[in-house]
Amino acid sequence: MLICLILQRHVSSNTFVFRTDVKSYYESINHEILLDKLAVYVKDKRVMNLLAQYAKRSVEYGGLFTDFTQGISSDCSLSPLISSFYLYELDKAMEDKSVFYRRYMDDVIVLSTSRWKLRKAIKTVNQQFAKLKLKQHPDKTTIGRIKNSFDFLGYQFGEEKITVSKRTLHNHIRRLTQPLFI
Repeated sequence: MLICLILQRHVSSNTFVFRTDVKSYYESINHEILLDKLAVYVKDKRVMNLLAQYAKRSVEYGGLFTDFTQGISSDCSLSPLISSFYLYELDKAMEDKSVFYRRYMDDVIVLSTSRWKLRKAIKTVNQQFAKLKLKQHPDKTTIGRIKNSFDFLGYQFGEEKITVSKRTLHNHIRRLTQPLFI
């Protein structure tokens, strides 16, 4: 993955890392916040109506209907675009920070040369998550020194090399050893 290669180039020139992920990201997207953000860019009322129908959907299963008041469908081809757009303001807020910042969907990575810069960046991420009513995934959040290594997007990064993370290997082995039911 290109983002991992770019990240590896920046690891050696930084000391500290903050890595996080949104807990249940698609399910956590707030419809009102999303539609307000979209309305800034989408001026056509018909298109906004379609986007509202996309977000505030009803699903039928076994004759029962369920109305969704939060979250977006993971099965829709529009969802990756919408979910990336939802965090656009985080990207804008991180532009003026003197840290290395990248985001892949809801996975966020910040590398910094100092604790002070890292703390400011973390504060910005936390403020943006709070505005969007999102929570960090506790098992996928890391703050520390790069020399202690960290996982991001299925890879483990250290000061000198990049390898496949233990979690990725474990999940792969688990999937391979699951019995197939036909």
